[in-house]
Amino acid sequence: MINQIQGISMSFMLKNIIATLSLIYLTTTGIHAQQNVIPGKGFENIRIGMKIENVLIELGEPTLISSRKEESTHWKIFGYQPKNAFIFRLEFDNVYLFESDNEFLIWKIYTHKGKIIYINISSYVFENPLHKISIDNKFKMEDSHEKIKKTFEGTPYKKTKGIDYNELLYPKEGILFIFNSTQLKNVHVFNPIKKRKIKKMHDIYQPH
Repeated sequence: MINQIQGISMSFMLKNIIATLSLIYLTTTGIHAQQNVIPGKGFENIRIGMKIENVLIELGEPTLISSRKEESTHWKIFGYQPKNAFIFRLEFDNVYLFESDNEFLIWKIYTHKGKIIYINISSYVFENPLHKISIDNKFKMEDSHEKIKKTFEGTPYKKTKGIDYNELLYPKEGILFIFNSTQLKNVHVFNPIKKRKIKKMHDIYQPH
């Protein structure tokens, strides 16, 4: 009986030691849990509509905070036209830039009145292979344009003006896919857009 109890205790202690060592390994090596991007919502812990101060607890301090006017200037400096960009068709007042490594691959967060309205997720800025990002539990970064267009449910819109990248916009679902040529590199998440507002974007996006 005593031997049985001692055996159970040793087994329990061994399991605890293994669990602790696993946790230390994951922490020290920077391996993160799978993060899934939910169209129209964001991540489980970082969602559209959240107060930015709550998000900063998760992400840490941003590299830079810009106003809408400053963000527009930044775009122009790098040769882009804000009037032809989807984000500038939305209402925002501040942009939070994150250049420090984070497990969500979040590069920029746009806010309006202190709440998140748009999340820019980029593999260009963060290419750490240890990061695991899925989109809608179906896709991953570097998936093909063709795969997403065939598989993602919804009506895609393609950019027809000021083409800088190959884009697939799903306004009703609240997600924008950006490809370098054929591979997915950026995912933008926002509140689903109502049909009447989509029509106002027909000068730069058309059903595809």
